[in-house]
Amino acid sequence: MLIDPAQSGMSIEQLSELSEGGNIVATFYLGMSYHLGLNTEPDQEKAIACWRQAAEKNNMESQYLLGQHYYFGKTVEQDYQTAAKWYRLAAEQGHVQAQLNLAAMLISGTGVKQDNALAKYCLEKAVEQDSSEACVTLGRLHEEGQGTPKDSAKAQTLYEKAIELNANNTDAIYSLAILIKEGQIPGKASIEAMTLLEKAADKDHMLAQLELGKIFFYGSIALQDYSKSYQWLSKAAVHNNVIADYHLGLMLVQGLGIEKDVPKAIEHFTKSANAGMAESAYVLGMMYYQGMDTEKNPAQAIHWFELLAQKNSMDAQFLLGTIHEEELEKIDEAVRWYTLAAESGCDKSQYNLARLYHTHPSDIKDISKAHYWYQQCVASSQTPELIDNAKKGLLAVAV
Repeated sequence: MLIDPAQSGMSIEQLSELSEGGNIVATFYLGMSYHLGLNTEPDQEKAIACWRQAAEKNNMESQYLLGQHYYFGKTVEQDYQTAAKWYRLAAEQGHVQAQLNLAAMLISGTGVKQDNALAKYCLEKAVEQDSSEACVTLGRLHEEGQGTPKDSAKAQTLYEKAIELNANNTDAIYSLAILIKEGQIPGKASIEAMTLLEKAADKDHMLAQLELGKIFFYGSIALQDYSKSYQWLSKAAVHNNVIADYHLGLMLVQGLGIEKDVPKAIEHFTKSANAGMAESAYVLGMMYYQGMDTEKNPAQAIHWFELLAQKNSMDAQFLLGTIHEEELEKIDEAVRWYTLAAESGCDKSQYNLARLYHTHPSDIKDISKAHYWYQQCVASSQTPELIDNAKKGLLAVAV
């Protein structure tokens, strides 16, 4: 006896009796009853036990739900390998979402060996069942040449099919727009890309909003319009997009398309920098270092430059050396930062390090080190004035 989903409101006793009699679908719905608290108190452990029993007897939905729970660590300890195992079993039976989830894990290498070709196979199976979402993901594999030869025409066909299957699939609309924008579809004009981007953006697609904001900011395939750029970037920033926040900061600090508002610009830069946007951290560092549109603040400049220096930014390391030398007069710290940048090939740091070792009236003076760093500057720099000064330094230390 099979149970229709509409009958899932049966009592626990009825479902239990059917389950004990070997009805796997009843076992699945018994698990759902415990999971949702239908006609009983919610009990996630009992739900998992029921689904495991049904999954081991090849119930596709139970296999998928076990995959979900292991993937997200719900009730059970998070285990990507076990999640992939259950997704695979459900996917082999044609469960579309399991096919999509397994493909995503194969693409990212989460819990399984990274395998774009196998991901492509999973997605093709889902596409055969008219999954709009699978069309988009498979299209991107073809567009980027992952697990298959690069083929923009196939990507276009898949994106268009995704839209036919679901006119509100904004990922598909956005992806098709980008193909057109980048000139990957012969005979398609930029205006068509703009139309598609606006359609997706109007449906709150963050990447489409960001793309429109950047297009109007830089004037790439449309006339530069800072007002429109600010409008779209503001919408993308609501989704915590760090690139949008960075560009909004640039516009606010310069008064582009919006009234100049330095405190608000700093808010956007700070939000973006704290989320890992290096460009925003650099702008904040420079603003506080030079007192650009805000009060000079060496401590704040050091904070932002150190975040970049930790990621091996030699420009930030050079600036930290400069601040410690010129603003704080902490020569040992200046030498430390200049050295890190100089060892990465920063010619200005090489020269400053040589200069300190050569001329500073303290116990750091070291003519042999000065000679070495002057030589490194001469060898690595492309700046004539810096090279000339380093050569003069070499002559001076040779005397």
